[in-house]
Amino acid sequence: MKCFKIESIEHGWFACRIGEHYVEASDFLGYDMPRAFLGGLIKVLKGTFVQWIYVMNEPGAGLIELMSVGDSIRVSVYSMNKPSFELSPEIEEEIKNTDKCEYSITVAKAELTACVVGEYSLYENGEGREHYEAHWGSFPQEEYDELKGFA
Repeated sequence: MKCFKIESIEHGWFACRIGEHYVEASDFLGYDMPRAFLGGLIKVLKGTFVQWIYVMNEPGAGLIELMSVGDSIRVSVYSMNKPSFELSPEIEEEIKNTDKCEYSITVAKAELTACVVGEYSLYENGEGREHYEAHWGSFPQEEYDELKGFA
């Protein structure tokens, strides 16, 4: 089992697996979950204790929590009790609206970083890049390049 796998990027939907849990995000409100995930992971690798990332769907929403646990990162996926279009731009205000933890996995920082870099590398150049940008938006090159430095 891979700790992170991009399943598909199609028509404004980004689907991935975190461990055994399927996560699907929509870009209908302009929130770039794949870019936010990379940014959150980078902050945790740099020493921030916890980062939260929205998973905006149509209409539901969830949160991914990245928490530093020694040499590992615990990745938890939470459902929320309000729709995406009602979420505050300040994610910290929404943490109280989490419903339940749907899934959690603890992975070594090096393993998670290598998995994420490996999956995003499929979309860095050529046809992969064209597909990513046609079906989601601009590729998070700056964040990807920074994350590669940790791999």
